[in-house]
Amino acid sequence: MGYYVIPDGSAVPAAVVEVYRESAKAFTHDLEWVPFDLPRGSVEECSHDDFKQHLYTIARHVREERQRTLWQGEYEYFVHLESHTFADTLKRPEALVRRREGVRELLGPDGTWRVTGDDPEGTASLPITEAEHDRIRWEVARPQWFVARDELSYPVAVVRRIPAVAEAYTRNLRWEPVPPGLELEAVDGEYQADDLLFALATGARLARRTDGPEYVGFLSGPLPRVDVEQVFTVVRRHNDVEEVYIRDGVWVPSKRLRDIDRGAESFDRHLPLSAEEVERITARLPRSRCFLIDDGRDVPRAVVHLDGETERVFGRDLEWRTADLRQEVAGHPGRTVKEVTPGQEVIEAYHLARRVRQFKQRHEWGAGVWYFGIYKSAGEALDVDATRILVCTQPGGGWGGERYVGRGRWEPTRLLDDIWRGHSYDDELALSPAEAEAIMKRLG
Repeated sequence: MGYYVIPDGSAVPAAVVEVYRESAKAFTHDLEWVPFDLPRGSVEECSHDDFKQHLYTIARHVREERQRTLWQGEYEYFVHLESHTFADTLKRPEALVRRREGVRELLGPDGTWRVTGDDPEGTASLPITEAEHDRIRWEVARPQWFVARDELSYPVAVVRRIPAVAEAYTRNLRWEPVPPGLELEAVDGEYQADDLLFALATGARLARRTDGPEYVGFLSGPLPRVDVEQVFTVVRRHNDVEEVYIRDGVWVPSKRLRDIDRGAESFDRHLPLSAEEVERITARLPRSRCFLIDDGRDVPRAVVHLDGETERVFGRDLEWRTADLRQEVAGHPGRTVKEVTPGQEVIEAYHLARRVRQFKQRHEWGAGVWYFGIYKSAGEALDVDATRILVCTQPGGGWGGERYVGRGRWEPTRLLDDIWRGHSYDDELALSPAEAEAIMKRLG
């Protein structure tokens, strides 16, 4: 990754830019990430920490200006985030504050406002709109939950209530005022409410299904979100043929639904979708996406990084190459494709490289010593030629080991032990004897 700032002569930059290989995106005063062509003369490289601080500076400046000039309402609202690093997404809200005529109030866990003097400690504050407040307050407060049922297998409505307001998620598939006349029963905790919400959304959507292809959207993680805007990949199935969406007009074989039907464990929730929703979702999917090619073995055949129209493949040869995803699966009936959450290509490539190298170390390299590189990140681990820390241990993966310290000397180390015991966040990668020899020569 590369990080840059575009100054404009003031304390607030014009934009920050994140670069990965040939792809770049910029966070601008529009408060959105957009594709960006990097003109080297107009940007300054910076550290990741400075990059995040510049991003926060932009978000805070723009939001303060909009609050002063555009967001006219009874109150001014502010969200306090766990860290300034979430300024672009407003994720990890810790608290909500509202202000009117100089009086500041803090939203409590019970959903009531109390006068406060100081900001919550250890948080980063940003002005937000009233609509953003309406969404975020349910992440900060702890509402009471209720459910209304009828003879169908999924609820009529799921209701959340705090002292100031109540709203219901209904079979209209949206949050709205609580319909009159509902017979409500209390729900035992938020987790049960989450499951009821998802059951309602799934049941109501299945009831609306019409003839034609079956469309399903997958949402990342186990949380039972019901907002289709959180869908990151779309699968369709028609006449027992299952495919995953790649780009406009391009679908390739998939088996995600087939695996679920067979009872395979899945940590990703999925929602039935209409054809109209599929059009909207696929139109706003990010430029950068990540796919895995499966051929029935324990290790994926390849990791694919899609960047607009450009596709790069990291295969079992452990090299990135430009390729076409359709060609990778064409003529191979056993190959299927699964999309994973965006931005995972480096992590997935590292996991693939680690598994392949483990196998080679155990069965092909045949050395009397096992060599490993130690790295601060998965991205660093993919650049074996730049390895800075080399360790070795006895074959079999026993505890202990030695670190190369130069001039042919080795010293005892616990680096591998700490990684394998979960006491270190570093990454390790098996290296061949030839690679280890080249690294020792470079390190001296």
